[in-house]
Parts: sequence; structure tokens; C-alpha cells
Amino acid sequence: MPWIYELRGAENRLVEIRSGFSTEKDARNAGLRAKRLVDCICYPNPETLMVVIKEGESTTSRWVEMPAVAGESSSLGSLEGLRYPWQQLVLDAFRESHPKNVQLRINVAERAISERLVDPHPFELAERLAIGEALLSLRRLLAQVRAGLTEEEPDSEESIV
Repeated sequence: MPWIYELRGAENRLVEIRSGFSTEKDARNAGLRAKRLVDCICYPNPETLMVVIKEGESTTSRWVEMPAVAGESSSLGSLEGLRYPWQQLVLDAFRESHPKNVQLRINVAERAISERLVDPHPFELAERLAIGEALLSLRRLLAQVRAGLTEEEPDSEESIV
């Protein structure tokens, strides 16, 4: 049976559910990445989220609407719900399911942020704060991915020997 993670918010409200993971570890890692993603996107008004891991039937991945900040769209699955264009690339990095591709996605997101920082058009304090949070989240994601890749390498060598 495939493993599932659920991301739950206040009052046990379902925020996201994804299935089809072959191991509990894979589901947990993906759930933690999704939690960091939502925390990053919802900054500065993050909601306390909980990751639930369980074995279950395969279901389709879906996003449930998060509470919107006044004047903003609440969809997390599209560019419409994001305040800044570079946030979509950050979102893509966290959604990437293959650890080896995550590093590439992180690089692309960091380049987009760098381009925005050297853009001659001024930006507001909220975007500056969002950039700082996004870079911190990407750095943590990269550290986790690198740690995961180094953990997998010894296992694969032992199984070959």
C-alpha cells in the first residue's frame, strides 16, 4: 500500500494531501518539504501546520484553499496566489519529488531571486522580507536534500557489495 502525507492546519483542517510514496520516510520528507513551502509562502502570517503520515489508498494530490491575506488570492497552486513572480520558482523547488532534481530547482529559484535583487525597480519591505524567508527556506531544503543524498549512498553501496 502506498504511503500518504497530510498537511493539517488549525482545527485539523486539511491543507494538502499527497499519496503514492513507496516508503514512510519518503512520505515524511515530502510532507516536511510541503510544510516549509507553505510556511514560506504564507509569511509573515504563517499558520501552525502538522504533518500526518499514514498508509492508505492512493488519492490525487490537491491543494485546499488557505486563508487569504486581505486583497490577495488564496490559491497556492498557481501564480495567481503568489505576490511576486519569483515565488513560483521557490514553490517548484519545494514541490520537486526527485531529490536529485531539487538542487537544480533551488538553483533556478535562487537565480530568479538574484535577478530581482539587482532589478533597478524598487521593491517594498514586504518583498524584501519574503526574499529573506525564501532564501532561508531554500538553504534549509538544500541542506536536507544533501543530507538525504549522502544517507542513500552508503545503503546503495552495501546492497551492491
